[in-house]
Amino acid sequence: MRWGEIDLEVTSEDWKEYQRLCHPDSPDFILNIPDYCAFITYSLFCGRVVQ
Repeated sequence: MRWGEIDLEVTSEDWKEYQRLCHPDSPDFILNIPDYCAFITYSLFCGRVVQ
C-alpha cells in the first residue's frame, strides 16, 4: 500500500494500470474478481524519546 503522491513516483503506464485495477468504477476493478485474494504485510515501528 502506498500513500501520498505515488502518481509522481511511477511511470504513466503503471499509474494507468493501478487505476484500472483499483478504481471501483473500472470494469476491471480487482475486488470484483471472485477468486481475488491478497496477502498484505505491515511494518510497525516503536520508538522512545530520551529527554
